Amino acid sequence: YILTIVDENNVIWFKAKDVVEILEYENTRQAIILNVDDDKSMFKDINQGGLLNSLPSNFQNNTVFVNESGLYSLILRSHKKEAKIFKNWVTKEVLPSIRKFGQYKLENKIKYLEDEVKHLQIKDEIKTEIIAKQSV
Repeated sequence: YILTIVDENNVIWFKAKDVVEILEYENTRQAIILNVDDDKSMFKDINQGGLLNSLPSNFQNNTVFVNESGLYSLILRSHKKEAKIFKNWVTKEVLPSIRKFGQYKLENKIKYLEDEVKHLQIKDEIKTEIIAKQSV
């Protein structure tokens, strides 16, 4: 689960710590410093813009958020398998299609990505079974 907020300009911001944990970075602060440009992250003053009412009561006012560009920067530099699949899809299909045709259409791509994720899950299950059998 990633906490998101929408600011007064209708820009969506993602809680950096949630993103970093999902992408399996070891250190939130380092991940942001090394991978996200300053203009793509912020310390959001939650008391402005009426955002406080929509957040949990234990929310910390100095929480770091990243915008969509910052989110993609973190995803593209992550070493997590799912992030690598996303990166390969973006760099091998989406961006070349935009360059060649000025657009990208999903159509059958969702099925392709689902198949890739299933393939990785099957590989993980096989690896787990092999390790379990070796332990016996």
